[in-house]
Amino acid sequence: LRELSVRVPSSLQVKMVDLTISPEGIGMSGETHSFDAIDSLKTAFASSPYFDEVKVSQAKVGVNGKVVEFKISVTLKKP
Repeated sequence: LRELSVRVPSSLQVKMVDLTISPEGIGMSGETHSFDAIDSLKTAFASSPYFDEVKVSQAKVGVNGKVVEFKISVTLKKP
């Protein structure tokens, strides 16, 4: 959890809606202001020495048209 919070750029506004952490990986969904922000988040997570693979499985404009909803999955590196 600490690694996730450290990797999120301070300039990025992200609202996490769901977070699942298991021994195999991390799944999260949330909202932000743009598709570029999702790319920044993916890049930031991919730079972690603890994360193996980071995938954006969904990115779409929210119902209200003011936010972009996303789902990201992260595979943890094996020790």
